[in-house]
Amino acid sequence: MLTVFLFVSVLLLLVCRSFEPMPYSGNAYWIAKNGTIAAERRVLKELGFCCHVKHPHKLITTYVQIVEQNNPKFVRLAWNYMNDSLRSNVFVRFPPETIACACIHLASLKLKINLPSNPPWYWLFDASLDDIQVVCYTILALYERKERSLADLEEAVTKAKKLSASVSCFSWLVCLTPNVFALIYW
Repeated sequence: MLTVFLFVSVLLLLVCRSFEPMPYSGNAYWIAKNGTIAAERRVLKELGFCCHVKHPHKLITTYVQIVEQNNPKFVRLAWNYMNDSLRSNVFVRFPPETIACACIHLASLKLKINLPSNPPWYWLFDASLDDIQVVCYTILALYERKERSLADLEEAVTKAKKLSASVSCFSWLVCLTPNVFALIYW
């Protein structure tokens, strides 16, 4: 509960006061920046977030070499799937080995490259077919999102600007508090 109080207090300070940019010259900026980063990590740690994430990018090249597929187009496509997966939540739901296997699986399906099946190649990397398929569906769902028109985006920005100009500090807190609790207790 103390963490929630701290978060709300910082939110009130940020929303209710005006800011002047701090000059980059001198040590004050760097001290404030490092202090802010340390405080953010502390809050994330208290909330139970993992502050260190192992990215599976380097696993792709290793795994592709192990399954003996040295096709540069294959590696590039798997790497692209990995980059696109950063736009989803698979990094917090699955281990990096499973994500790398899913990206390799998607690339092999796209390029119609056969991977070893007896035993299944992904067993070497402690991944299950069910998890790989879930990651694949999540990545492929990113490509099915409808593209919004520029007019719609500009309208949303205009509405947000009008809302932020007309809302008081307390209203900001009331508007943001359900989202904060949804994030914390989700």
